[in-house]
Amino acid sequence: MEVAEIIVYLDDHSVVSENGTWDLWLDFRTEHDLLLFIDALTKSQVIKPHDGIWGKKSEILSYVHLTGLYIKKRLIRGRYYALNVGTLSYARLDNEDETDISLLTFDCSQINSEIANYLLGEHLPLEPIDIGSVELGACREMLPNYHPDGPMRLLVADVGQANMNFLLDGDSPFFVFDLGAPINSSRCFIRQIISNYIDRITNPCTLVISHWDVDHYQCLRQMSTSEISQKFQQVVCTNQCKSLMSQRILEKLRLSLPGRVFCFNTSNRPAHSPYPALIPFYSDGFISLYIGEHSSNINICGINAFVCGNLFSVQFTGDCLLKQADDVLQNEYLKRRLQTDHILIVPHHGGKSSKVKVPLAYNTSSIANCNTSIISVGKHNGYGHPEHTVMSFIAGIFKHNIHLTSLYGDFTCNI
Repeated sequence: MEVAEIIVYLDDHSVVSENGTWDLWLDFRTEHDLLLFIDALTKSQVIKPHDGIWGKKSEILSYVHLTGLYIKKRLIRGRYYALNVGTLSYARLDNEDETDISLLTFDCSQINSEIANYLLGEHLPLEPIDIGSVELGACREMLPNYHPDGPMRLLVADVGQANMNFLLDGDSPFFVFDLGAPINSSRCFIRQIISNYIDRITNPCTLVISHWDVDHYQCLRQMSTSEISQKFQQVVCTNQCKSLMSQRILEKLRLSLPGRVFCFNTSNRPAHSPYPALIPFYSDGFISLYIGEHSSNINICGINAFVCGNLFSVQFTGDCLLKQADDVLQNEYLKRRLQTDHILIVPHHGGKSSKVKVPLAYNTSSIANCNTSIISVGKHNGYGHPEHTVMSFIAGIFKHNIHLTSLYGDFTCNI
């Protein structure tokens, strides 16, 4: 009898020690994969029914956190792998992990590298996951135009190694771009973020989720359906939900906001294209939204927002390529929606995917005076963010006007 593959999604990994051990965060591709995993662990007696895995816990949690893993095999974030459950019999179940998203945590420090190399393997071809979506053209009739009456402000929140950005009419947010928290956050930490920032929302507003990485939406896991319906009028996102938790969050949003969650298809990418183009799909003359052409890398086929304020224009970039953000800048310049002074929220926490080796409009002073760059980044993160060469490149454009949330906290200004 052929054993069904258990497909997991490698959401994140980071080096945690000088001897090269790793932390891995695995989610499951679908509910079916999670059930196969629980069944396999139970049959192998790695866990027992009374260990707390059954019932409500697996209905709301799905991540498997592997710590202290010494592995020589090259692993790539954002890819699917076939999980070899047998290798976990060499690990120790850790019941003291208090992170918000962990279903199970395994201490893998006693697994030797030869065995560890078999943990994640290649898988058979996979069928697309159908989560339901709408075509780009439909957005024009769905999103309401909003023009603030009072002074408009930008707030880039210091939430560690994650993204959370607001546009405020006076003191009340009316547009939110991402609601992330660091992947290793505790429940208490996330509730504190919600209290500090999301509770400022007094009237239901628009939420845009740039892409379905957990550090861009995790606060939604701790919010109830009633909280979501009170805080948000509509949600805009992509259909690239590659992990079980992102699928569950999307379903939670749809239950909270019936008919007001606009999950958009990415368009096909031409074969000759060196990277996915960002396609404009909504503009009211004040806020413009762009979405990337299809890619297996969800970072670079996500949503960007460009805002033309009274004093500054602002770019919300998620985890896109800096070249993609530059293309948006040029497009907005041609459409005369670009203010002389410009604020860039640097893509991907200043990570390596921000780098480019081609001329950019950001180097062209006639297009915009790049006034300020902001990098949302956590202290002592395990990713090397912001990356040195990216910082050097950004410093050459923005001079000394670089704001790191890890050093200076929240960024806020009138725009």
